[in-house]
Amino acid sequence: MLQFYAVRNRPQAFTNVLGAINTQDSAYSVLQFEKIFKGAYPSLQFPLYRIGEDPLSFLDWSRNRREYLSKKITLVPHATGYQFWIYVDWTQHEYNYDFERGIDRFVYAPEKGIIGGSFDFYFYYHRKKLPIK
Repeated sequence: MLQFYAVRNRPQAFTNVLGAINTQDSAYSVLQFEKIFKGAYPSLQFPLYRIGEDPLSFLDWSRNRREYLSKKITLVPHATGYQFWIYVDWTQHEYNYDFERGIDRFVYAPEKGIIGGSFDFYFYYHRKKLPIK
């Protein structure tokens, strides 16, 4: 699988679209964002937790898909990494790869690129074969 990202380090006032890495964006952990989501949509399940359920068909979900900066981390002395996560629901049934999600979480290092991440859809699809829960 190959994914393309554009590094767009710019103030938060600019729109961040899916596929953009912005190290100047405001940081939100998944749990912080879940609280914001629940405040805006109290009757809906948080999209990241809809794994294995029928896909949502709302146009808003496709418009809101993007990578969020979670936090800055120290990689080695004088090197900074940026941890991101993707805001997107699960779009496939449990018997298909949900590769549209792409990389769920990753660490980006300036001058190096993405240095680590997780394709959660792969591990979910193979959950019965792999010794993980």
